Amino acid sequence: MTLVVEEGEAGRLWRLAAAAYPEEGCGVLVGAAAGDVTRVTVVVEGRNLVQERRLDRYELDPADILRADRLARQRGLEVVGFYHTHPDHPARPSPFDTERAWPGYHYVVIAVERGRVAAATAWVLDEPARRFDAVPMVPEVAVPGPPGTGGPPGQDGPGPGAPAGGAILPADMTVERG
Repeated sequence: MTLVVEEGEAGRLWRLAAAAYPEEGCGVLVGAAAGDVTRVTVVVEGRNLVQERRLDRYELDPADILRADRLARQRGLEVVGFYHTHPDHPARPSPFDTERAWPGYHYVVIAVERGRVAAATAWVLDEPARRFDAVPMVPEVAVPGPPGTGGPPGQDGPGPGAPAGGAILPADMTVERG
């Protein structure tokens, strides 16, 4: 089982994660599953409804899930998972995350350290055991590197919040497994 984040959406995911710092950010992953591969084609930013513990808790607005589901159906896709950030904490699901998870979806946890994406992991819930199992996550493209390294015209250099060195997974950022 592998989670593939399509071109452009990986960079969008990292930018949204960095922009949420120092609070937890969250959202919905839209795409399609085929065999052992789930492909994310759209990342939908969500609103964190938590007011008092925004630095270490999130609750994705149900209206954002409905909006993502409508978008998915319009495009012949489906909601395949959710993402959220862990500001200055590891990219691993917490016990709180595990308690609130739904089976059948991918969960991407993104560690953001001092405003920069440091690591990202993907997980699926093993419902009978009530634990997360790590799954491989692969973006299809890297964000442009430092200036002068040949990124798209007018876009040399990493976007805001891109991992250090400009590469997305796996070159310059930690991809934690299990």
